[in-house]
Amino acid sequence: MTAQPARTKQIRTGLRAAIEALVVNGKTADEAAQIGGMKPESLKRALKKPHVREYREALSHAHLNAEGERSVAKLIALRDGAASEHVQLEAAKHLMALAGIKPKEEATVHHVHQVAGYVIDISPKQPVISPPTIENGAIDVETEDVSR
Repeated sequence: MTAQPARTKQIRTGLRAAIEALVVNGKTADEAAQIGGMKPESLKRALKKPHVREYREALSHAHLNAEGERSVAKLIALRDGAASEHVQLEAAKHLMALAGIKPKEEATVHHVHQVAGYVIDISPKQPVISPPTIENGAIDVETEDVSR
């Protein structure tokens, strides 16, 4: 016996049109169901099926890739021709990030705001280290005794 390849489920034309209306045209579920000739409940139930989710995700990915090319072209146009230097800078930053080049992160400064009242310090205390004693005729720092 040879193993049969898994059959892929077909998506009927109306459901396909509804999914395209959702993904490509940005329609609501009710509008997409109407475009596909379906009841909204039927569309919502169909969208939960694995093979339908897979088709929707593939369509979304393809749509985003196509739109990404247009977006990059718009960023280039803004970088090169925007009247505002701020817009030019932001477009240039986005283009550089798309190319994988990112600016160095600046140091983060955390400000601690204190208000009137008591402040209770619960941080661990450092042990007090007494200064070293110098011998051989020098001053003992702890007792301030001069031995000669």
